[in-house]
Amino acid sequence: MKRRLPRPSAATMARLRLPRRGGGTLRWLADAGPRGITLVALRRDGRGSAASWQEVLRREHPATDPGAALPALLAAAAEAGLPRPRRLAVMLAGAVPAVVDLPVDPQRPRAPTQMMEMARYEAEPAIAAHNAVWTIGAVLQARGVLDAAAREAVTTLSRQGRFAPNGDTLRFGELALELGCVAREALDAALQAQTTLQMLDRDIACGWHGALVRDGQGHRLPLWRVAATGAQARADWIAATRAAGLRLEGLWPRTGLAVAWGGADAGVCLGLELTPECVHALRRVDGACGGQRLDSREEQPADAESLATLLLDWQVEPLNELRLVVADPALDAAALAAGLQRLMRLPVTVVAADAAQAASARAQALAHELDSPAPRLVRIPAADPRPPLWRRPGWRPWLAAGASVAAAAAWQGWVWWDIHAIERQREAIEARLNARSADREQGQQQSRELQQRQREVAGLRQALQQTLARADAWSAVRERTLTVPALIRDLGAAIDAQVVLDGVREPGHGEPRIGLEVRAWSTEAPRLQAYAERVQQRVAGRGISVAQPALRSRAGRQGEPGVEMVFWLVPQAPELEADDAPAAASGVRP
Repeated sequence: MKRRLPRPSAATMARLRLPRRGGGTLRWLADAGPRGITLVALRRDGRGSAASWQEVLRREHPATDPGAALPALLAAAAEAGLPRPRRLAVMLAGAVPAVVDLPVDPQRPRAPTQMMEMARYEAEPAIAAHNAVWTIGAVLQARGVLDAAAREAVTTLSRQGRFAPNGDTLRFGELALELGCVAREALDAALQAQTTLQMLDRDIACGWHGALVRDGQGHRLPLWRVAATGAQARADWIAATRAAGLRLEGLWPRTGLAVAWGGADAGVCLGLELTPECVHALRRVDGACGGQRLDSREEQPADAESLATLLLDWQVEPLNELRLVVADPALDAAALAAGLQRLMRLPVTVVAADAAQAASARAQALAHELDSPAPRLVRIPAADPRPPLWRRPGWRPWLAAGASVAAAAAWQGWVWWDIHAIERQREAIEARLNARSADREQGQQQSRELQQRQREVAGLRQALQQTLARADAWSAVRERTLTVPALIRDLGAAIDAQVVLDGVREPGHGEPRIGLEVRAWSTEAPRLQAYAERVQQRVAGRGISVAQPALRSRAGRQGEPGVEMVFWLVPQAPELEADDAPAAASGVRP
C-alpha cells in the first residue's frame, strides 16, 4: 500500500507563496470615506510573522465616485514611479459590520444562495442604524465643512422648525445655507457623498463568516458575522476597476479595521475604535474575532466611564490589553486611555491618536488581512454566489432539451452504424458466393449455400426493419415530449376569466383511447363552447383536433352551480374509419 504524504497546512503554503506579478511586494488599497477616495500603496518588509507593511504612497481625491477618482489616482501613482497595480482591495465607509443570529451550524453551513438571503435579512437592523448615523450633518462634519459647534447650532434650529417663505419646513442643509455655514458647492458634494455612505436601495451585497468562539465561561458558541453594503456601490467599484484594468479583490467595512490586527494574538484582548460618528468595540480570542458591537455616538457617549460600562460584560475573564483607536479630533486619546486603564484595570495601548494615524492603522490591518492564510475580517465578494447551471430555473428547460437532442443524435448514430454493418455483411456474403461459382460440379452445393445466405440476408433485413422501427418510435417519443408542453401552453392561453381549467391527463393503461383528456368548468355552457373553439383554433396548426366534447352539470370548488366540459385532444387522422375517429369539436354544439 502506498503511503500518502501529509497535506501541507495553510500557514506553510502562505510561506511558500511567490510574489505576485506586476506589484512584487506592493499591496494596493483604496480607502473610500466621506472626504473622498484615497489610494494607498504599502510595501512588505520581512516574511512570516515578522513581516511589516510600510506606506510608500498615499494620494487623495475629493470625489466619492470611483469612476472619476480612480483614473486620476492611478495617474498620480504612475508619476511617483510605482508599477501599475494588478489588484485592488477597497475599504468602504458605506459598508457596515454586524453580528447576527443565524440558525445554522458554522461547521455545516447551507448553500451559498440560502446563506446570502439569511445574512441580508438579519443585517437589516444594522443597515438601518448605519443609515441613521450618516445624516447630512454628519457628512458635512466628516468632510470638514462644519465643526461640532456649528452642526449643533443648525441641529437646534432644525428641531425648532424653521419655515421657508412657501410654508415648507427647512431641512438641515437648507438651514446651513441660510445661516451661511456652508457653500452651495460644498453642500452638493456632501449630498453626493451621502449617497455612497447610505444603503437606501433594496438590493444589498453582503459577505458572512461563521465560527465557534469561546465565551467567558469556556463554552464554544456559534458566532456569525456579516458585512453589508449597497449593491450599486459594489457595481460602481467593479465597473471602475474593470475600466482601469484592475481586479477587485473585495470590499471590507472601514469600521473596525484598525483594531482587528496588532498586539498579542494569544489570550483575550479588546479593541475600541472611536470616530465622530460611531463607537466600535471588538473582542479578540486567540487573534480571531470573538464578538463586536457598533453603536452611534448619539446613543453611546465617548467618555471613559460610558466606554468601560459598554465593555463591562467582556471583563468577566482575564484580559491581556485594550487597543484604543481615536479618530475624533475632539477627543484626547491620552486622557481617555488613562481613564479606561484606571477603571478597567488593564493595560491600554493607544494605536492611533488622530484621524491620520487611524487611516494608516486601517491600511496596515487590511494589508495583514490580505496576506494572512487565516482571515479575521468579513469580506464582501466582488460577485454573489450563484448555483450551478442545473439548479437555475431558467436553464433547466434548455439543459433538458440539449440532453434530448444529444440522446437522439446518439441513437441515430447507433442506427446508422448498425445499418452500415449489415450492408458490409451482405457485400461480404455476395462476394463469397461469386467466388465459389466457378466450378460447375459444385453448383448444387453452392445453390444450397446461396439459399442459406439469402435466408441470413432476410433475417438481417428483418433486424434492420426492427432497428428502423425503434428509431421511428424514439422520434415519436421525442416529438411528443416537445408537443405536450406546447399543447398545455395553448390550453392556458385560451382561458378567459370565466373558465377554469380543472385538469389534463393522458389515458391510463388498458384504456382504448389516444390523446389528452381536458376538463374545464364554468358557470355558463356557451363560455365552455367558446373555449373549445379557441383551443381548436390554436392547436389546429400542430395537427391536433378537439374531439368528443361533452357537457354535464357539476358544482364548482366553492359550491356554486356550473357546467363541466370534457373533450379530447387527438391527432388529426382523416384516414380513420367513421367508427374509430372521434368527432371534432370545431363548429359542433354538443
